[in-house]
Amino acid sequence: MNPVRYGEMKASSIRKKLKDSTFAAKIDRSTIALGCETLGVSLDDHIGNLVRFFAPLA
Repeated sequence: MNPVRYGEMKASSIRKKLKDSTFAAKIDRSTIALGCETLGVSLDDHIGNLVRFFAPLA
């Protein structure tokens, strides 16, 4: 259980967790990088956008 509410998560914290191969182990990091490159956004911006988008749904 994460003590931080979903909408309060920081992109830098999630990016740091992504470096740990056991965090979201089934997620292909190269696909995420390719998606960010295709969209023309940084990983931090992409994560921030996802947090803002999904926060009301949590």
